Amino acid sequence: MSRASWVTLVIALLLIGGAVTLFVTMFEKKTVPRKFGYSPEARLNDLLAARRFLKRMGIDAENMATPSLASTLPPESDTILLATKRLTVDQRTQEQLLSWARAGGHLVLTARSETVTDGLFDLFERFNEIESDGDPFLESLGIKTIRLQSAASNNQQDELFGVAFPRSDDFIWAGFEPGLRLQLREGRFRSLSGDAEGSFVVSAELGSGRV
Repeated sequence: MSRASWVTLVIALLLIGGAVTLFVTMFEKKTVPRKFGYSPEARLNDLLAARRFLKRMGIDAENMATPSLASTLPPESDTILLATKRLTVDQRTQEQLLSWARAGGHLVLTARSETVTDGLFDLFERFNEIESDGDPFLESLGIKTIRLQSAASNNQQDELFGVAFPRSDDFIWAGFEPGLRLQLREGRFRSLSGDAEGSFVVSAELGSGRV
């Protein structure tokens, strides 16, 4: 290598070294937290936090697919919380769940405003959802879900109501979806919490279990 080449190489190395030194001096590596919203699992499971809380309290809790006739239900000593829209739970599956409860299981059904898609896309390319005609599962038990339009129900956002559990000293304060109430058609269910407009929580013994 000629002397000119060596000089060029040394100058290049000095320039690179100076650039690296300048970069290290002026810039510093650090961690910057960024929020990306809910995790994919949390987006699909509204009860993810509740399940993790139960596990931390030493109570085993697992997700299961929406029950069907082919489903293997847990032991009757467990509790099933059916929090789906239940539009795919047919009458035979409902009876299967109630038979499970009669054998000693505890079945919890969440009251919610049912919706179905009308088959038409909206501006955001999602199917429009419209309210269906009630909840067949609850109605088969003599419970009607109603949605109120009164101003009082719209102001219920932060209001808490007491819930007293049967055959137990447990008592909690809880908030419920504004404007949504339960009305009872049969005498076997007992209201555990409610107001003049209807009930928030109802319960009844079913065989050896409870709904």
